[in-house]
Amino acid sequence: MPAELIANTPTPGTAAVLTTLAAAITTTGATTITSNAAALAALQGGQFRILIDTEYMLVTAGQSGTSWTVTRGVEGSTAATHLINASIYHIWTAVGLLGAVAGVIIPSGDTSGATDLAAFTAAAATNFRQLGKGTFYINGYVNLMGFMGQGSDLSFPLTDIVCVGASSGVIFQGISGVQTGGLVSGGFRIQGSNVATRPLLIGGTTNAQAMAQCTFINVDVVNSALDNWLVQGTQNALFLGCNSQSAARDNLTLDLGCGGLDFVRFESDLAARYALRVTQSGTSPSLAYAVPQDIMFHSGEFETGSGGAAVNLEYGQDILFHHLYIEVPVATYPAINIASTFGGTVEIASGFLQNDGSSPTIAAVVPAGSGGVFFTGKVTVVGFPAMVDNTANVPVSIAPGAYNGVGTAFKSGTGDETSNAYQDWTTAAKTYDSAASVVEYGKVSTDAGQRYRRYGDGSIAWNYGGSGYSFPALLAPRSDGNVGLSVGSYAEFLSASGLTGATAASRYVGGTASGAPVSGTFAVGDFVVDQTGKVWVCTTAPGTWTQAGGGGGGSQGTEIGYDQITSPVTISSTTEASGTTIISCGSHAFDGAAVMGEFFSPGLYNASNGGQVFVCLFEASVEIGELTSTYGPPMTNPARGSLRFTPTAGSHTYTVTAYTVSSGGSIVDCGAGGTGAKVPAYMRFTKV
Repeated sequence: MPAELIANTPTPGTAAVLTTLAAAITTTGATTITSNAAALAALQGGQFRILIDTEYMLVTAGQSGTSWTVTRGVEGSTAATHLINASIYHIWTAVGLLGAVAGVIIPSGDTSGATDLAAFTAAAATNFRQLGKGTFYINGYVNLMGFMGQGSDLSFPLTDIVCVGASSGVIFQGISGVQTGGLVSGGFRIQGSNVATRPLLIGGTTNAQAMAQCTFINVDVVNSALDNWLVQGTQNALFLGCNSQSAARDNLTLDLGCGGLDFVRFESDLAARYALRVTQSGTSPSLAYAVPQDIMFHSGEFETGSGGAAVNLEYGQDILFHHLYIEVPVATYPAINIASTFGGTVEIASGFLQNDGSSPTIAAVVPAGSGGVFFTGKVTVVGFPAMVDNTANVPVSIAPGAYNGVGTAFKSGTGDETSNAYQDWTTAAKTYDSAASVVEYGKVSTDAGQRYRRYGDGSIAWNYGGSGYSFPALLAPRSDGNVGLSVGSYAEFLSASGLTGATAASRYVGGTASGAPVSGTFAVGDFVVDQTGKVWVCTTAPGTWTQAGGGGGGSQGTEIGYDQITSPVTISSTTEASGTTIISCGSHAFDGAAVMGEFFSPGLYNASNGGQVFVCLFEASVEIGELTSTYGPPMTNPARGSLRFTPTAGSHTYTVTAYTVSSGGSIVDCGAGGTGAKVPAYMRFTKV
């Protein structure tokens, strides 16, 4: 862009009259003024700022004569009419100072998009490293990668780039002979203005255009006429605290062999179709990955509009979601849809999947792809009838305790609901007999017909299918051709005495819906398992029962206590020791073993730029620890924090508090769930 020029005044420390108007300025839209003299020699050859009455103007051309081209009403001043012979002052402003510093581009104020686009283009030959604070307008595409170059950094301090044409936007794309890489940081927002079809492109369709070893921090793209973010062929890149909102089609599209990407706290809201789309639109650049793969999302939020699944995986493999939050407003779409062309695996380490539609008929995850889906951490499902609709019967594994929702884990089809146990039984692939509702786990001996089968009711049998086999003493053929327990084996299996060293009588005698049996005759040592996960032992015949482990006991993952709120709380405290109460937990019983305390809120709002909000866990006046915090410009993000600690055995009452170092107005947001409402905020304690 043209250099910002500065000239000394005759009297240092004062504003000097440069010249006067030779003709009155009679309209506020005039872009040419007539002066009585040319500009000083030091101000010729570049641009400079003038003041006439109370209006600031930027002189961009004609400085060596008396007809000057100007940009009217800059720096927030108001364009006005001016009388002949009005004084013209040369002014050095704060914005002008930035323009005079090498490597900084400042907004022109031209809303047509021509001036700022020309400035970007001209800056390619300069040491451009920063955009000034304010709003730029562009009508065309600008490749900022050429300005970064050789792994340098590019800074955007609270900068808006507004696209004013359909074919306009920002590109970070490799240039032949220039090493890609570097850091893009700051409060950087690109506005598609509902006209630009591709406001942000990272990478490209060729090896030279593809990006690598880049970091993008706090980049926000909104309101495209098609797709907000398009990432093509980019590898080994980090995206931290970035956002995408209100695309007319898809908020974030990963395409053409993207790989090794790590998204941390990426928020994608209100996409008309997909909040996240992973696809392969053509031939991948000659890079390491043929299709998108090795992609990780940590603390990601994906909310869609009314046009499709929140996450649509069409091509690719090996994608990890950790602390995933998905919300779908329409009953007919799932949270995650995996197409048959998606050949890799998807792992969901933990997450929250919610459907706000009325009476949804589709499950949360539809894995038509062949690679398999693995739920390795707790996934809460709200509003969906099931977590997985596995009609295609691809490999699906749900870790113990991972499914937390109403309904069944599988709507149709099946999978390994508790572990990968079938892999211990056989090296052959499992199959699914839909007619008999049976999972078959392959060969277990040299007899091709022998296999284990797990039935829909949870029972296991041996389908021998061959001839000349000698069954073990405890097994006998069943009338249907399978093998089960022989009649004479029942007594041995149900014997009350145990092995050497554990000979006290003990029997599993069944289960209950909840709590210990309230009728019947039992012996000391009998135990039952209720459907809430608690184990009860008969300690006195014929029916006095004690919960195994006492209060807070149980196996790993057992819920000890859960407390929630459904109304937002405004954070007024500014001190850690006396924070604002967010959740007052009830009294919960602990057995002296380690527990995991988990806090979640669907929205933690930081009210001021540069402010911080902290969420802490207390018992009375003793702080257990800081659960989570937020920092940066005003925005709302889901908040989740966890803390592993060991309470003493007995009852404890904990309190979740929050305080802020902002100017006030920060909020812990939540709701009661349901259509158009946020879900509750909660504090949960589980057995480690």
